Amino acid sequence: MTKTLICNLFAGPGAGKSTTAAAVFAEMKYRENYSCELLTEIAKDRFWEGTLNTVDDQVYIFARQLYELRCMMGKMDVVVTDAPLLTSLVYQVTPSLAFEAFVREIVEQHNNLNVFLRRTKVYSNVGRSQNEMAAIELDLEIRTLLDDLNVPVEVLQANRGTPSIIVSMIERRLQR
Repeated sequence: MTKTLICNLFAGPGAGKSTTAAAVFAEMKYRENYSCELLTEIAKDRFWEGTLNTVDDQVYIFARQLYELRCMMGKMDVVVTDAPLLTSLVYQVTPSLAFEAFVREIVEQHNNLNVFLRRTKVYSNVGRSQNEMAAIELDLEIRTLLDDLNVPVEVLQANRGTPSIIVSMIERRLQR
């Protein structure tokens, strides 16, 4: 097995990351020629269990997300996630250069396919602590972070056809 490809879906809340990730995961599983797993947001789990205050602790969120990812590394061809590790840098309450350097070092060790999703659907705040304006602001902050760090990223509209495009991108990367 080659180095696990991590398909990172970036955008603010409510842009369609989870839906797109689930669809990409399902399509990859249907293909049967690749092993694939879906890594969902630890932060959303905390929201549903009522411990949202832990989201403010991005060191904890990052560590939990990294732990889950590392459990899959080397065992799967692809891990699709709607919670890329780099987003911890956007959500941290108190910015830290040391934390930023650590996150970047970890992320750069991985074989990443980065996709930024442009929101196209009506915003729903179900399962989210942000309103629509805050979500759009997070879109901008995430995109700025990716640009500032020179992270290679594909930008796609978040719609029903997007998962097929991403699956094709994954297959091209895995054939190299």
